[in-house]
Amino acid sequence: SWRGVIGEPPSEDILLNQLSKTDLYIYLGHSGGEQYLSGEKIQSSTIRSVVFLMGCSSAMLAQTGEYEPYGLLMQYLLAESPAVIANLWDVTDKDIDAYTMKVFKRWTDSVTDKDHSLNKVIQGSRDECRLPYLNGAAPVFYGLPIQRSF
Repeated sequence: SWRGVIGEPPSEDILLNQLSKTDLYIYLGHSGGEQYLSGEKIQSSTIRSVVFLMGCSSAMLAQTGEYEPYGLLMQYLLAESPAVIANLWDVTDKDIDAYTMKVFKRWTDSVTDKDHSLNKVIQGSRDECRLPYLNGAAPVFYGLPIQRSF
């Protein structure tokens, strides 16, 4: 059954609750959703979900001189998310939407696809984009290899 928020901004409490209790969190929007949940709140939580951040530059890390790079992606990983899938640079909406649909179709299709590890599906879905070497190359997988169990 669907337990998500559609048509209105989610509250921080709803997001943190979902991230700590569900297996999958999908964000489709601008950037990584920082306008709804700050990186500091994410990092101070325990995240159970595999996180899809399909907005532009959602995996971009900021360089701060001699210190380690930081960004939303790292905050999810520090909060113990098993895996984060996000975009390194800006992408076009049609291409990334088609890519995302292909990823979920391949990951859930038990008849035609023999390898259901998410990292392999992420890599193998790049050709769905009209610009596979630009938009298709933007999504990256950080974290543990995730196998489908449904």
